[in-house]
Amino acid sequence: MKTTEARELLETLCRHGIPLTLSVPFLIRAQGLRVQELAQQAGCHRNVLRMALEGRRNAPAKLKNSLRNLLGCDPWETDARIRVECK
Repeated sequence: MKTTEARELLETLCRHGIPLTLSVPFLIRAQGLRVQELAQQAGCHRNVLRMALEGRRNAPAKLKNSLRNLLGCDPWETDARIRVECK
């Protein structure tokens, strides 16, 4: 899957109210990685990613960059933008 396709799919999932805790791991797997592999590449534990997706902590910059490279966008910024557009 191309990063543009991943970004468009994330935007669609956000519009339908699918939480990042479900959509981002789905897209990571669709890109051929395991969540743990992505977290390790970003230098953190998968629980850090999970807690960041739940909104319980801020995502480290390296994790945000890894997701941005994989998905073609920052999932938190995309989710916030879509929520504002849909109101």
